Amino acid sequence: MGKIIMLRESNYAGAVASYNIFLDNQKIGSIKNAGQLEIDIANGNHEIYLTNAILKIGKSNVLNFNSTDNSVIKILVKSVMSSISGIKLELVSNNNNFSKKIDDKYEMLEKLNELKINGTINEEEFENEKKKILEGI
Repeated sequence: MGKIIMLRESNYAGAVASYNIFLDNQKIGSIKNAGQLEIDIANGNHEIYLTNAILKIGKSNVLNFNSTDNSVIKILVKSVMSSISGIKLELVSNNNNFSKKIDDKYEMLEKLNELKINGTINEEEFENEKKKILEGI
């Protein structure tokens, strides 16, 4: 059994809407703005896409991947203006082992988001630091 780790960017325009997650054409959950979600998946070939729970039109791009024992598929969820759904998925990594380096980055992003929420840093500082963290992935 493998795992999907999804990280949704924080985005002011999409702050209200949750995105529904579809794995192999079946809804398996949803992800909120600035959310992170871990999903256990069976071994085999899969496809994943998202839809906007409020707009209910269009869908994100479809990612196809293969899951094996202990595989970890990391997906970044972005809000974009170039599609009807406003959602884009990016495959960050697809490996067969947990990567401490990647996990550390997710922890850093969570802490960064907490700093923004409690007012320690502003939106611009948050975006600059987030970009630095994600560029290393």
